Amino acid sequence: MRYWETEFPNLSPAKNRAGNRVYTEKDINLILEIKRLLYQEKFTIRGARQFFKNSQGNNRSTKRPGPTSGAAVREKQLARKALEDVQDHLEELIDLIRKQK
Repeated sequence: MRYWETEFPNLSPAKNRAGNRVYTEKDINLILEIKRLLYQEKFTIRGARQFFKNSQGNNRSTKRPGPTSGAAVREKQLARKALEDVQDHLEELIDLIRKQK
């Protein structure tokens, strides 16, 4: 989290007299959103930082990006599945080529 504090300027928890970080509910929500963007949505640090920069202008820095309807979510899932299928086929082709050598 300390690393994320250096990468995301809007994540800056206060410190108590002992120098320990004191996270507010807003900080925790932001941390969870950063985690979601990086690990679930596969954003890069730079991409997540850009997302927050863009969303600040819209005053929605803690809202989730992307699809809002069930159809859009399903479309994203289908696209991901199609890409996985292409990857599988390419791996099969690579195996065939290696066997021919």
